[in-house]
This record gives sequence, C-alpha cells and structure tokens, in this order.
Amino acid sequence: MYVIDRSSNWRRKAVEDTIWGLDLISPALREHVITAWVTTWTASPYEKLEDMPWSAGADYPLIAHVNEVTKAGVDLAKRSSADWGITLDNDLLLPILILHDVDKPMMYERKDGEVVQTTLAKEIPHGVVG
Repeated sequence: MYVIDRSSNWRRKAVEDTIWGLDLISPALREHVITAWVTTWTASPYEKLEDMPWSAGADYPLIAHVNEVTKAGVDLAKRSSADWGITLDNDLLLPILILHDVDKPMMYERKDGEVVQTTLAKEIPHGVVG
C-alpha cells in the first residue's frame, strides 16, 4: 500500500513550503508530520501537492482544505484560551489538524475528468491510514 518515505527530496521541501502551521510545532514532530505527508504523496498518483483533490465529486484542492482547517483550528484554540483559559499545546493540536486527511492522496484519483475513489478507498475507510 505504501512505504514510509523518510528521504530528503523535493517532495519533502514542497510539503514544508506548502502546509501551513508546520513552523508552529517542534522540529522533531514536524519531521514526522512531513514524513507522513511525503509517504502518502509518494504512494499516490499525483505529481504535485496542488493536484490532490479533497473528495470524490469535489475537485477542490486537498492542500487548500488542510490549510484552511489548520488555520481554523488554531483560531478556535486561541478563542478557547481567551474565553475559557484552556490552552492547547501546539505539538498536540497541530499534527491532528495537519494530518486529518493525510490518507486522501491515496483515496481519490482523477478518471475521465472526475474525482473518484481509488481501489484502496473501497477496501478501507478514510482515516485508517492516517
């Protein structure tokens, strides 16, 4: 299904440059999060991060969705802190937000101009790989 890709390559750099919030987590954890994204990307049919769709029937960029969710989560965490005095550790919160759809590059593909489920998506539910 996939092989963990820890190599230092152009994909790793692209993930670092594209995914919002990586700079808010510790360096060691950031490397693990980047490795997870590079691993699923390498196992996917996509040449570029920007080519990955968010869902079947919705040709919206996955990375745009992930960045929007991450920013919204950080904003909500700030509200939680201001309103209720509850502070969330970025090393706990950010990986959850950034990795919530990490399996989608392997779950959706483009066929005949449409975004459809891959064979893998029909075998295991979304979230298992992540």
